[in-house]
Amino acid sequence: SWGTHENYMMLRSVPFDLVTRLMTTHFVSRQIFIGSGRVGIGEHSENAGYQLSQRADYFHMKVGLQTTFDRPIINTRDESHSTDEYRRLHVIVGDANRMDVPQALKLGTTSMLLWLLEHADMAEIDLNEALEPLTLADPVEAMHTVSHDLTLAAPLPLETGGTTTAWQMQVTLRGLVYAAAATVYGTDTSGEPAWPDRSTRNIMAMWGQALADVATVRHADDDGRLTMREQASRLEWLLKWQLLEKLRRKTGSDWTDRRLAAVDLKWAALDPADSIFTRLAEQTERLVTDKQLAEAVGQAPADTRAWLRAEIIRRFPEQVVAASWSHLTVRGESSGDENVENSMVSLDMSNPLKFTESLCSEAFEHVHTASGIVESLR
Repeated sequence: SWGTHENYMMLRSVPFDLVTRLMTTHFVSRQIFIGSGRVGIGEHSENAGYQLSQRADYFHMKVGLQTTFDRPIINTRDESHSTDEYRRLHVIVGDANRMDVPQALKLGTTSMLLWLLEHADMAEIDLNEALEPLTLADPVEAMHTVSHDLTLAAPLPLETGGTTTAWQMQVTLRGLVYAAAATVYGTDTSGEPAWPDRSTRNIMAMWGQALADVATVRHADDDGRLTMREQASRLEWLLKWQLLEKLRRKTGSDWTDRRLAAVDLKWAALDPADSIFTRLAEQTERLVTDKQLAEAVGQAPADTRAWLRAEIIRRFPEQVVAASWSHLTVRGESSGDENVENSMVSLDMSNPLKFTESLCSEAFEHVHTASGIVESLR
């Protein structure tokens, strides 16, 4: 049941029932390119086999608050750690990925669909109407079906009758984002939406590549899939399956062999000396370097409030009393005055986009105490 919780900030003005409709469609179908693969079918691996997602079998409800039992596809927890304008979408359906591409796609495609929710009216897109042909009859059953289906083509019953597939659902969702972006941002000379930044443009291109990869895998048999190096460099479930399938064939075993389950567990090991994935990492497509990862461990992002929180803690650790998501409290500087030294100053940092390096760095140039800086930013 290993997974990665995701958290997204979005406008509270978007009706939550619409968020539920769109995100259910996405979470059920995105497994085809962000799944990390798993040996065993069922919560306790009651049945032999291999599936796309670690997490799918542990979900039994469409919407709910709980996170440790009867897990829901849409989690309603909403501690935004932000201003009243925003809600937090707390997502618990994602796998724990080791590869760069599925991890970026997991976050990036979901972010783009939340952008769609916030801009659909501006783009004059009726999402309720657009989602009609994507509304599943039983999302929970569909989630299990998608994960268990290595053909990537299982029919998923729709609420209005007929069927669709996870791949078709993702193609449609990406198309809706494109349609909205063409209206909101305009298009360039090639007809491509004029995306606002490089990261957005990259995610949209990666989304298209992921669907192309899945289409290629869909039309290949097992022997063909074993030779797909390029697709496996971006699809984690496929790379893991290749490793396990080769071992299975070499040993003449079936999917009940405990050695396969052991390899599956070792894939997730974070210790390089114990991790099977580490030995295959060079076969995967990288989006960041090891140097960039090491820098990110010690450097907070400059474009969120994390920058100010980290900078205060780095420069004035003795004066920091408390640092939470939304508040920072520091002691008064030492001056020989006991009342000053025992005083505390708090800063409300509820707005995650306000306390960035560009907005706060000047304060550090003119003031040289934690309390002074906090006072200047209040």
